[in-house]
Amino acid sequence: MQLKKYLYHIKKVLIKLFIGNKNHKRKKELRKIKYWHHYLNENYGYIVDKYLQTEVPITKSSSDYKIWVMWWQGEENMPEIIRINFDSLKRNSNGHEVVLITNDNYFNYLEIPNFIIDKLSQNIISLTHLSDYIRVALLSKYGGLWLDATVYVNSPLPIEFNLPYWTNKWELRESEYDSYNLWIGLWGLSSVPELLITQYMGIWYSCPNNPLFDCLNNFWLAYWEKENKIPYYWTTELFLIGIMYDNLQAVKKMIDDVPTNNRQSFNLRFFMNKKFEKNIFEEFTKDTHFFYLSWKEKYLEIDPETNEKTLFKYLKD
Repeated sequence: MQLKKYLYHIKKVLIKLFIGNKNHKRKKELRKIKYWHHYLNENYGYIVDKYLQTEVPITKSSSDYKIWVMWWQGEENMPEIIRINFDSLKRNSNGHEVVLITNDNYFNYLEIPNFIIDKLSQNIISLTHLSDYIRVALLSKYGGLWLDATVYVNSPLPIEFNLPYWTNKWELRESEYDSYNLWIGLWGLSSVPELLITQYMGIWYSCPNNPLFDCLNNFWLAYWEKENKIPYYWTTELFLIGIMYDNLQAVKKMIDDVPTNNRQSFNLRFFMNKKFEKNIFEEFTKDTHFFYLSWKEKYLEIDPETNEKTLFKYLKD
């Protein structure tokens, strides 16, 4: 019953945040995403076309995959919540090598073109944009598991995934459509398949030589060689789901074959500053191993309402 109460609280928060001017925002974002989808297809669809007649063998998963995570400023400059996440990853790596990509070592793993480095130094490419490129480049070249630095890992990672491609993926229950539609309306995601809001690219596994990431890598290289801005935050997802998924059968099959997993990944963040409740935490974590947190939030160690330690304090300890 307590879990239901907390989930109801989440829904109220979402409604409070996003219900205002919903229709106006939805129409505005819908126009934006339709334009951006058309632009990407017209200017970079040729990259997808290269894979239409190519049969790329899908390699089975490997038990010695690397885990990739990026914090450009280095481990010593991690904010507290990022360090907590990174420690949780190392603690639960299950024998897999954890590679932290930083400004001081990226060249050991990738040959990033000068035009990308130059645009980064000119603040044309942000660190978020750079991360979008680096993750697909690493997975294209080496395979392995990519985790955003904002992901908290609650239990040991699998020895192998037994799939060529894997990501965090969940299904919407019928009762959840209304609340999720608030997010769809806000970002204009209703013009693309539901897959776009039922999986998240902050967790990505790939076998080596995967055409999905090879195609994404070539897209970002072509994009940043030509462009000097990126007007839509969800460009990777839009190109993958809105263009590649619709045109490449191998990509469609890989995405469709990922089973539902980690349904509670976005819920823990709402309770970081609330009193730690063991039974609630166990309910969240019984079938969810990855949790998305935010490094921009201010986290408290003591719940001001109960004067007891918070979930954040529990994870920190």
